Amino acid sequence: MGPRSLALAASGHPHIAYGQDHLYYYARHDGSAWHLETVDESWGVGRYTSLALDTFGRPHIGYFDWTNYALKYARFDGAAWQVETVDGAGYVGYDNSLALDAVGRPHIGYSDETNGDLKYAHVCAPVTGVQVVGTTALGVNQAGTYRAEAEPFSGPPITYTWDNGTLGPTAAYSWPATGTYAITVTATNPCGTGRGELQVRVLSEWPYSVYLPLVLRSP
Repeated sequence: MGPRSLALAASGHPHIAYGQDHLYYYARHDGSAWHLETVDESWGVGRYTSLALDTFGRPHIGYFDWTNYALKYARFDGAAWQVETVDGAGYVGYDNSLALDAVGRPHIGYSDETNGDLKYAHVCAPVTGVQVVGTTALGVNQAGTYRAEAEPFSGPPITYTWDNGTLGPTAAYSWPATGTYAITVTATNPCGTGRGELQVRVLSEWPYSVYLPLVLRSP
């Protein structure tokens, strides 16, 4: 039996990933019996393994492909095993260590024997949408504060750049003349860029009126 990795579910039941006969296996105990599965039937993949369970108790495994000298990653999606090659450039994947972040994305540290380096791989979620939140009507020279909300909400750090030069998730705007103006903001993380826009009407007078109740008193 080759290198193996063990993790405990929230219930305390053990999950084990291990290599044997040049195949890759996964075993779990449900409290009464063991359940065994073949994760990867490729030849020569039963070495150097790291196992982690996500918040649903589903296994994620990083492991070394001895035949192709590559780092591979497998996860169970609730119905089937999904297997992919993470890095196949050179002789990579030795001594890998896998961890999951708060939303279940894998992060893997591993050895690059070709270059003598320590490498790090992770799933990077690009910005997929940006929304500008704030009032859509202002008076002339009246200031409004606007907030940018980017998706995904959790992931790599996001920087915001507004079209008035402001940096950060909020910005203030005002205009000296009536008309319709566009506010734009660009949200960027290491994996991509998104853009959001909001149209704002500037009126000569504040567009909302305040009415006080009329109270009549009996004589």
